[in-house]
Amino acid sequence: MKGFTLLEVMIVVVVIGIISSMTLLRMGDGGQSQWQQQEAQRLLELFKLSSQEAMVSGSPIGLELCRDGYRFLHLQGEHWQPEQRDALFRQRAVQTKLHLALQLGNRPVALNVLAYPNLHPKPQIIFAPDGDTSLFQILISIDDSNDRVLLANTAQDGLTIKTLVAGAS
Repeated sequence: MKGFTLLEVMIVVVVIGIISSMTLLRMGDGGQSQWQQQEAQRLLELFKLSSQEAMVSGSPIGLELCRDGYRFLHLQGEHWQPEQRDALFRQRAVQTKLHLALQLGNRPVALNVLAYPNLHPKPQIIFAPDGDTSLFQILISIDDSNDRVLLANTAQDGLTIKTLVAGAS
C-alpha cells in the first residue's frame, strides 16, 4: 500500500502557507480599506450580544474603550472587572493602523491605550439588564486616510454604522 508520509504532507502545507502569505503581501494594503468596516461590524455584533447577555443574566455588562482596542467588563459586587469567563467578550486590540475615538452625548472622551488599561476599570458604555444601552458615537479611523466609520447608538436610530467619506457633503 502506498501513500504520503507525514513529512511529505507537512512540506506541502508549509509550501501552501508560504504561497498564501506571498499572495496576501502582493494584494497591496492587505485589505486595510475594509478594516474599519469589519471592526465596526464586529463591534455592532458584540454590542447586540452584550445587550442580550445582560438581559438574560440580569447583570449589566460594561465596555471600556481604548484608542487601540476594547474590553468588556462585568460587575462583581460594587466593582467592575475585566470579563474573563466568556471568550466571546475577551479583550481585543484593533488592527495596528486603526484608531478608536469615543463621544458620549456631545462630549469627546479621552481614551487610554489598551496596553495601559485602568487598574480599576470603569466602563464608558453600559448594557443594562432592562435592554437600555448608553448613547454613544465611536469613530473608527485609519492611518493615511481621511475616511472614517461611525458606529453610533442614538435614541432615534438605535445601533447604526455609517461610512464618512472625506470631502463628501
